Amino acid sequence: MTSFTVSETFAHSKEKVFAAFATARAFAQWIAPLDGMPTTVERLDFAPEGRFRIAFEVGHEVYHLEGQFLVIQAYDKLSFTWVWLPPAPHANVESHVAVSFKEIGASTKLTLTHSQLNAPGMSDRHREGWRNCFFRLQQFLKEYHE
Repeated sequence: MTSFTVSETFAHSKEKVFAAFATARAFAQWIAPLDGMPTTVERLDFAPEGRFRIAFEVGHEVYHLEGQFLVIQAYDKLSFTWVWLPPAPHANVESHVAVSFKEIGASTKLTLTHSQLNAPGMSDRHREGWRNCFFRLQQFLKEYHE
């Protein structure tokens, strides 16, 4: 499988859910796939063609992820590239993430499709990672004030 889609509903406005992607401070709080994984958003140029770079500490190793925003449509959708750097598993395989935000009353349904996962095991690994990120995002949004 080279792509998957995961969805979750958050009991917050789509403006608030969208904002969790828009600043380095907010993004760093939930983007790690595991609790207790120190995460630093080293760069976040939240604009079309803007780039981001994230460092994840895993034991004594630091893994880096880079990407570029392709589409930013305020409060409705985002898309960006996603590339792990060596020595991370699946390094140098560029994949694509598309996120949509749909208002459902006072809540927001976030739907994420991660595609072009063309290395063996990449889809399963990333699906589990995004599910954990969504759990962390739920926790973060309960405390986040824009």
